[in-house]
Amino acid sequence: MEQKESKAKRDFYTIGNGICLAYLAFMLLVFPLYSRDKYFDILQARFDFFWICSSIFSVLLFSFVLLYSLTLKKEERKEILPSLFWKKEGEKKRPLLASDLPFFILLIFFFLSMLFSGYPYETWWGNTGRYMGVLTWLLFFTVYLGLSRFYRFKKFHILLFSLGVILQCLWGISDFYMLNYMHFFDNVSDLGKWAMFAGPVGNINGYTSLVLFYACLYIGLYLQEKDLRWKHFFMAMSFLCHIATIFGSSDNAVIGYFAVFLVLPFWTWKDNKSFSSCMSVYFLFFLALKLSVLFAGKGQSIIQISGEGGFLFSLGKTALPYLGMGLSALLLCFWEDSAKKALSMKLLKNCYIGLLLLFLYSFWPMLFTM
Repeated sequence: MEQKESKAKRDFYTIGNGICLAYLAFMLLVFPLYSRDKYFDILQARFDFFWICSSIFSVLLFSFVLLYSLTLKKEERKEILPSLFWKKEGEKKRPLLASDLPFFILLIFFFLSMLFSGYPYETWWGNTGRYMGVLTWLLFFTVYLGLSRFYRFKKFHILLFSLGVILQCLWGISDFYMLNYMHFFDNVSDLGKWAMFAGPVGNINGYTSLVLFYACLYIGLYLQEKDLRWKHFFMAMSFLCHIATIFGSSDNAVIGYFAVFLVLPFWTWKDNKSFSSCMSVYFLFFLALKLSVLFAGKGQSIIQISGEGGFLFSLGKTALPYLGMGLSALLLCFWEDSAKKALSMKLLKNCYIGLLLLFLYSFWPMLFTM
């Protein structure tokens, strides 16, 4: 009997995981590239794709839970269904995830806001606020419930996610060079529009923020990874995202980079391997910054239209990338030697403070002009 219950529970989560994988494949590979009328209705098109796919996923998954539970014996239902919301710690039961209740309360507040707003239609659809209405948050909640209960992460899923990231980065880079491979700029006579839109997102600010998020994600994966092959893969992906972010030509990236690179070393200071990897991240960013500036002059690009490529391009034209690469490499070498020869920590700290001052000096004017 015990073996039968175990099999029923295993099948329950296996089927649920399959539904989640199908949804994630659509959202990670199709959603970022989906469009109907190019940039003209891209926000409406993406919202429609999201709410339709997420609604189908939610209904399908919760219907599966209901129907599957009807096929179970009473003892099996008592074992399986409570496991969706509770976990046992000894003799006590605790909520499966601490975020469930706060998220649910937030959703209640959104519904109350809709009921008392006087504009239930607009609040539900969010069509006057970039579609961040109650429907969107309700779907966030149902998708969160489904994925947090059934999705089982496997490392090769990162490869599928990365495929979508690569396509988005290359799309934006090709738009920087005005190649128009995706034909989103067909019949656009105003060349100024080429400098305002990029990639599958639309506005350059949104595109740059997205690929910067990808860059930071791969930096985090790179720092915590132990396997050398995956480590190299995450490094290559972060480098591509750096290039795409810089070619996005939006100053939105400046504050993001400033915050990440200023805080990052404090998390890795006491770990020799993590800190050396952190210095590699610095080196890679400065290398991407310099190469972006060098490659930007190769062929026609939006720089010929706008006359500038944003603050990061201006930064790349200075000696900062060389100084940053040199100081990062120096820190990396000293840190590696210190693990073997016990070199002075004071020298390392002084070099690190110098690196931080370098960032502050470079980004400080930008903080007051954004």
